[in-house]
Amino acid sequence: MTQIEPVPEAVAAAANAFGIVPISIEKMKGGLQNDTWRVATAQDTFVLRRYGDMRFKYHMRTSATVQWEHRFLAHLHAQGIGVAPAIPDAAGRTLIRKAGGRWSLFPFLECSPVTGPETATAAVDLLVHFHHAAELALPGILRRQRPGVGERLAIASWFLSPRPRMPCADLLKWLEKPEISSPGQQVFSRHRDWIRMAVDSLTPALRDADLAVVPRQPIHGDFFPGNLGLRRRRINTVFDLDECGLDLPTIDLAWAVLEWAWTGGGGLDLSIAETMLRRYHAKRPISESEARHLPRMMTACNLFYVLRNLAMQHHCPTEDHSRSLGHFIPRIQCSLASYRDIAGLALSIVTGRRRH
Repeated sequence: MTQIEPVPEAVAAAANAFGIVPISIEKMKGGLQNDTWRVATAQDTFVLRRYGDMRFKYHMRTSATVQWEHRFLAHLHAQGIGVAPAIPDAAGRTLIRKAGGRWSLFPFLECSPVTGPETATAAVDLLVHFHHAAELALPGILRRQRPGVGERLAIASWFLSPRPRMPCADLLKWLEKPEISSPGQQVFSRHRDWIRMAVDSLTPALRDADLAVVPRQPIHGDFFPGNLGLRRRRINTVFDLDECGLDLPTIDLAWAVLEWAWTGGGGLDLSIAETMLRRYHAKRPISESEARHLPRMMTACNLFYVLRNLAMQHHCPTEDHSRSLGHFIPRIQCSLASYRDIAGLALSIVTGRRRH
């Protein structure tokens, strides 16, 4: 066996447990939650994933959560969505325990990256296709919420810290304590007013009776360019469903619009946002309440990661989990400052009335 880097015996043992004999194993980059290896055999190439060690137990990586995701992937694959479904072992299991870890095997999908605002239209078409396919899963095995996951707009009410578990309100109070001293804690503390403002901004959406009755369905949960792939000159592949669950499908739309229309200078290109919203609404109409709260959904998507990292910071105060704030806080600031522009644009598309 040739190896690009030393590989633990556990990796080879897990590959063998799925019935494959590797000729090369390469550790892949990324993987905040999991470790992943590219495994080549004489006939094919696979991705072998070892799920996290559960140090952050709130982090949605229970076996029940993983198996929900696997069922969702199998459904999407059957509906023609370009995903990598989990491959079962000889006993039909897609999640196995081996060498002290939990492992799954997937086909390796060779794709080119999706970049640039010119990909926004094709991305929306794929999102529409994804949501139509996901909606069909509801009558079957995915009718219940994925374990350990909650709706994005209600993120502030989740219990986020591992053991002992703490609600969001207590995490924010923790940031105000004078004994905060580690670099990571200090960074979060400097942003606590923005974090609290973002949490408070979601209240109108949570109290909206019309939004409450909009049907929930399985969504991707992290639909942005880095999780899409280009194959055969088409944007037709979706990766990384680690954040999937039952929620408003417009959560995916809000996240996508924010990511594709983001100018990099702290604002949004409203022409790109309009193109994406019009195309989605023409194929999969959204309600007035969804349009009204679209910027709050953008806030919630970013707040989800901020609060999750804050919970990590609380659990391990001496580590630094603040590095991603430079990505998420400016987007939160943008969605809060641009509320009227974004909501007005979305409402004008949905109602057909001009913006004022």
